[in-house]
Amino acid sequence: MAMEEDEGDMEAALVDSKIAEYESFVERVLKADHQRCLDEIREATAILEECRTLRSNIRFLIKEDISELETNVELGCQFYVKAFVPNTSCIFVDVGLNFRLEMPLADAEAFLKDKEQHLLNGLELKSKRVARVKADIHEALHLIDLMTSVQSGRGPGS
Repeated sequence: MAMEEDEGDMEAALVDSKIAEYESFVERVLKADHQRCLDEIREATAILEECRTLRSNIRFLIKEDISELETNVELGCQFYVKAFVPNTSCIFVDVGLNFRLEMPLADAEAFLKDKEQHLLNGLELKSKRVARVKADIHEALHLIDLMTSVQSGRGPGS
């Protein structure tokens, strides 16, 4: 009889340790991964919005045939200076890896259209990743619930 009680206590301790292990995994790994994925989506969305704004401004310059421009440029920390652009026929565009390429406005607009599509494809992949991580979290929480049900004697699905 004492041996059965010892085995029962050992099984309960094992289940308790597994529950704690799963809970720790959810908190340390899955929730951190979920937050990282959400941060990546926010960052990609901000870049996409900048890309769309630049493309809209380029379309305006082309449509209105603006050859020179006076504007305000932010130097940082909301500090602005006036700038005069004597020739708006070309623009420097960040093409990736911090490289900037000078291109005519029409080429820049076409490049930005392709870049937008690339960013949208990336956002779709990131959204799928978030859904996978959320499903993993849900599955882990379900397993924890099952283990606590079995431990309390209710049985799975009760």
